[in-house]
Amino acid sequence: MDLSELPKRVSRKMKITCLIVVFLFLINRFIFTIFIVNGNSMFPTFNHLDQLMINKWVREFYQGDIVIFDEHGVRYIKRITALPEQEIFFEQDTNRLFIDRIVIENCCEEDTYLQDINPIFFEPIKVPENSFFVMGDNILNSIDSRVLGFIHKDQIIGRVVFQYWPHLRRVD
Repeated sequence: MDLSELPKRVSRKMKITCLIVVFLFLINRFIFTIFIVNGNSMFPTFNHLDQLMINKWVREFYQGDIVIFDEHGVRYIKRITALPEQEIFFEQDTNRLFIDRIVIENCCEEDTYLQDINPIFFEPIKVPENSFFVMGDNILNSIDSRVLGFIHKDQIIGRVVFQYWPHLRRVD
């Protein structure tokens, strides 16, 4: 091996390495990022410390999508329960959630603590434009729209597309 060619080889490898790092940074910054679940608010769908891939590029959200959003510097993972312009309310006597006057089955356990729910939801109210009503799958252990209120579209970081730890699976 000719030692005079060593700087050229190192320089070429450094350029390739730098390009790869910049490319990965841009993908992480603008398209995909990872999220580590903290807590059990989405149990049984996700457990504490599960690792997920988030699509930050998506801007259309649908009922049932699992999203990551930011609320005053804290990142939450929740499921979109109601879309903009849908009417929601909690019926206190029966402890049920209604969306567009249709009861949502298996939504609220009998032990759900209604005193923690924002009282605006005890009367029919429309989800504002560009906002969503989100809830955790673990109803008894979730800080969500019942407490935080509506989540604006701009607060959403992205939609969960797949879980890669501890199991590799696509999230629908």
